[in-house]
Amino acid sequence: MKKTWIVFLGIVVIAGCSSDAQKPSSNANVANNSIMRDNSLPSEDQAKSHFNECFEAGLSVINFRKTNGENREILGRTYYWLYFEAKIKNKSDIIIPNSDNLTDAMKGMDIEKMKNMDNFRKLFGVGLHKAGSFQTIKGAVVFVKKENGWEFKSVEGLE
Repeated sequence: MKKTWIVFLGIVVIAGCSSDAQKPSSNANVANNSIMRDNSLPSEDQAKSHFNECFEAGLSVINFRKTNGENREILGRTYYWLYFEAKIKNKSDIIIPNSDNLTDAMKGMDIEKMKNMDNFRKLFGVGLHKAGSFQTIKGAVVFVKKENGWEFKSVEGLE
């Protein structure tokens, strides 16, 4: 039961990290989610802020640095992947099962949640991550270009 609960918490964290569903925004949130209209790209500080919002319940960020960036056009929309490397410290024990265990333990889960759990595994790795342990991870914070600037979309793990 405890393993299932930890896996479920991980899925909720990843699912809550995506901005596909429109959320009501305050002025502070708008400033944090987009950039004024110009040729600027999302900054390392913005990416770190969004990463922290997604994972602050389970980990502390010790160091976060941009390693690269990439613009992509997908179906007429412009996206920006800000690649990063982060050193994190786990606040509590986190168990991330491999694909086979997840399939058995999480029957009935929809495909979108499976995709998010796969992403969680890519970002943090499979296994037990003990409270207080440190880990260096690599990933990307993804932004989508909107009329009024860049909007946070998701955090993705890299293989």
